[in-house]
Amino acid sequence: MNENLKDALKGDTAILADELQQETVYLAGMRSAYETLYCRQESVDLLNRTDNGLFHLLRVVLYREMILSVCKLLDSASQGRFQNATLSQLQERLKKDGHEDASKRLAESLPCLNDKHQPFRNMRRKSIAHSDYDLAVGKVVLPDAERLRLVDLIDGIGKALNSVRDTLGVRPLELSLGVLPVPGESLLQVLRTFMLRLDAEHEAFLSSGDAQAMNQNDSDSDAGIDDEETPEMVA
Repeated sequence: MNENLKDALKGDTAILADELQQETVYLAGMRSAYETLYCRQESVDLLNRTDNGLFHLLRVVLYREMILSVCKLLDSASQGRFQNATLSQLQERLKKDGHEDASKRLAESLPCLNDKHQPFRNMRRKSIAHSDYDLAVGKVVLPDAERLRLVDLIDGIGKALNSVRDTLGVRPLELSLGVLPVPGESLLQVLRTFMLRLDAEHEAFLSSGDAQAMNQNDSDSDAGIDDEETPEMVA
């Protein structure tokens, strides 16, 4: 059994298949990083304690990049006289090269994927890659495109590509969260260790003589001016 889809094909079709395979792995990695960092309350709380502004920006960038990657993979085979490197293009080339079964299995997956893709295509066209005037001023509202739909679509793309690999006798890509090295987990571990150390140092300070002396100084300074020394307000 071949390990790489490229080895089972020839010419430009092999190069296209390898490019789509790399994009799919990249997309699965982004999805894994997003869910690790932003879909667990413990992780979100930890990020908020460290630099919530930075990690909010990162969340937006990751989400938009996933949408762009999905749209790239599911665009039509061509636009005018230009050819696109997409799953639809691969399906057509597989058929042209005589891989009828692989082309048929991919073709069976594409209509459902394209239906699920529509809300994200609208987001890319009107909000991410371009800025639509009517949307910006509130004259139109985009259809809902929540995260769970995006995750479902990403899973569907992986399954579609793996159906081609299976038909051609190529080992399937391992795209599940349990198999991939989890992006973001090492960062969270570093942040957990840092925050535990910071909390321990804070607790040690609070129980030390220095903290008690500081509290006493604050208490003395708060005594301030008594009522007799308070100047009267001028009308």
